[in-house]
Amino acid sequence: MYYGAIGSASDYKNAYVDTVNANNVSGDVIPADMTELAAASNSQVVTPYLLMQSFNTPPTTIGDGSTNASFSEISFATVAGTGIATAAEINAGADNTKA
Repeated sequence: MYYGAIGSASDYKNAYVDTVNANNVSGDVIPADMTELAAASNSQVVTPYLLMQSFNTPPTTIGDGSTNASFSEISFATVAGTGIATAAEINAGADNTKA
């Protein structure tokens, strides 16, 4: 059994192991937040903390707006925005560009 560091900051080696027991993992493989994780390619891991952070603060938009989306059911309490007709606009029936 070997105890200690594998390689050094300037001399990296690959390791092939059956089981890893560690008190902590650190370094560039652990992103600081979801923004850093999103900016990286596939070289970082998602920690339980970051996973919960992503569930607790979902994005305000879905996608980049360049594609369509379809849903089987949507539930909400209120809807607002420039694309939503007011009661007066609905009663007037003059604007067919709003929902």
